Amino acid sequence: MTGLKRILALGVTLLIPASVSAGIITIDDFSVDQTIGTVGPSGSDIAVGVEDASILGGQRDVQLVRNPVATNTSNVSGGKMTWTFLENSSSSGFINNFVSYDGVDNNFARFPQFSPGLSSGGAGFDFTQGGILDAFEFDLGTISENLSQGLRLLVQVQDDSASFGTSQIVLTDAMSNTSLQIPFSSFTGRDFENIRNVMFFIGGGAFTGQAATVEFDAFRAVPEPASILLLAAGGLSLMLRRRR
Repeated sequence: MTGLKRILALGVTLLIPASVSAGIITIDDFSVDQTIGTVGPSGSDIAVGVEDASILGGQRDVQLVRNPVATNTSNVSGGKMTWTFLENSSSSGFINNFVSYDGVDNNFARFPQFSPGLSSGGAGFDFTQGGILDAFEFDLGTISENLSQGLRLLVQVQDDSASFGTSQIVLTDAMSNTSLQIPFSSFTGRDFENIRNVMFFIGGGAFTGQAATVEFDAFRAVPEPASILLLAAGGLSLMLRRRR
């Protein structure tokens, strides 16, 4: 192997893992258990929060929305957030459940568990870490659904201008035990250097007897693969310049 090839091989080996490990924000790894409960057709919405320094902003808020023709259940336990839905009426129903991260008591301005510099200086939080990160990533467990109107995962952000942006992806059984990314660029016009609120929610529609189960193992902000390669290329270029 020539000297140049040796340098390139070393750079790819060292720089890509380093950029990934140094450039990930764990929003929630669901290691903090949370009893949320079940909402039936005759029940009321459930809204509960849990505080812990391991959760971005220090608090996870969950809302289960009552559906007059369905049973809706969610809990966090053993490093997983599990959500299930069962349509139990002859009428169609729509699913809408929310998980939000906007700081303790809706104060998303500062995150004391992170080092200074991650906050952009405005009212929100810099999810790009200085331009390095550019996507949300979910680690998924089991997905099982037979909803005639489909099952969607939506992510919504609110930036310092108080404007909201939403991006979504359709969930299918084939996505079980995989990771999926939603690029920041799919949230048109939002300032990811100054975010006040991040929320993800499940949406979909169903008819009698149809059901869905979704497990979430982690929620992060990460660099997309193309961004990782660009960072690695920049690092290699720097190594080569120093070697000359």
